[in-house]
Amino acid sequence: MVISDQPPVCNIPQSAQGLADHFDIPNLPNYISCFLYELENPDLKIELDEVPLEDCPEPSGKVRVFPSAVAIYYVPSDKSGTRGMF
Repeated sequence: MVISDQPPVCNIPQSAQGLADHFDIPNLPNYISCFLYELENPDLKIELDEVPLEDCPEPSGKVRVFPSAVAIYYVPSDKSGTRGMF
């Protein structure tokens, strides 16, 4: 799934464990596993942290990192106007 029109960052690992080591985030593969579980189970009735890690899929394939993200927030009473705040 690619949701950016920017090219991915080059010269960094493309595996979950490689990225975890590169960015010094030891639990990154576990976080990705939980994220994948949540994607596969959109009607989950319990909290994600209650799901055993063994039930979550292992990250496989390439993981690509993109240099930026955009978040748009809209609030009906927002004084920043109808286009929201970026």
